[in-house]
Amino acid sequence: MERSQNFARGVASEMKKVHWPTRQEVITYTGVVLTAVVFVAALIFVVDEALSLTLKALIK
Repeated sequence: MERSQNFARGVASEMKKVHWPTRQEVITYTGVVLTAVVFVAALIFVVDEALSLTLKALIK
């Protein structure tokens, strides 16, 4: 029982140290992530299309 109480105290202590982002930070970070995802998806699409066209040309 004492171990679980120590664990709960430790968790509470660590939660006080957490830096919770502000609303503006969350909005900014979300925008950065979405932009990166769209960029990587577009890059993968372009590479896939280029490889597809190359392989089609080689097969013919």
